[in-house]
Amino acid sequence: MLVLGNGYLGSAFRGRGFDVWGKDRVEVTRELVSSSPGSPPWSFLDGWDAVVNCVAVADVARIESGELIEQAWLVNARWPGVLSRACGGRGIKFAHVSTGCLYPETDALASERDPVVTGNAYCETKLAGDLALDTCEDLILRPRLLFDNRKTSKNFLHRVKHVFEVFSDHVETMTCVLDVVEAARVLVGVGERGVYNVGCRLPVSTEEVARVLGVYRPVVAQDEIRRRKGYHLSASVMDVSKIEKHVAMPATLDRVLEMAP
Repeated sequence: MLVLGNGYLGSAFRGRGFDVWGKDRVEVTRELVSSSPGSPPWSFLDGWDAVVNCVAVADVARIESGELIEQAWLVNARWPGVLSRACGGRGIKFAHVSTGCLYPETDALASERDPVVTGNAYCETKLAGDLALDTCEDLILRPRLLFDNRKTSKNFLHRVKHVFEVFSDHVETMTCVLDVVEAARVLVGVGERGVYNVGCRLPVSTEEVARVLGVYRPVVAQDEIRRRKGYHLSASVMDVSKIEKHVAMPATLDRVLEMAP
């Protein structure tokens, strides 16, 4: 199995022994995305039985400001569909990592069958990428608020401890990157297809996570936090019963304690 994208999530796959290629091996360019999936530039896929796409532009603030919007449309929206077709033409199983931020913010659990929403440009690009895939053949994983034990700003727990000045008491789903790796390994291995939510059970608020980490700062309403950021990301609670038929999802605070950086 080949994993494309050596960023925060992709490097977690590498840490578990998977073959992971970054842009030094495969760079997403307009020329590549515009080329025929059967043409020579796609020969890097030859010989693989499965491909997991972790390539993404996920800096929401810089996408919303317009700085990365063109790159986001190329990488998040156009790349997944072309890569899927290139894999399909070679008989390669394809899995794509999307986002759970596409679900609306309600009190009900969001299942894979529920409607999706796009409250910002980032989500628009991610949804476009999902819609370009064939859910009868491809596998789509939807995690949100990724965390593990690494000291990086990409880690949600690190941001809770060292970046956030205030916390929200709004309950939402969070996902450990190791659970995404395991979900991809298992689901690809058994040939699953369609959409799967990937996240911890028993969703909690950022304030609760902070208390577990021993961090205490002011609690502010979610709408005020969004006003300060200048963009809206849906704080959804995902139903993970479908993935749990294949992979056990841990309770959020148990996983946070285990991963506390």
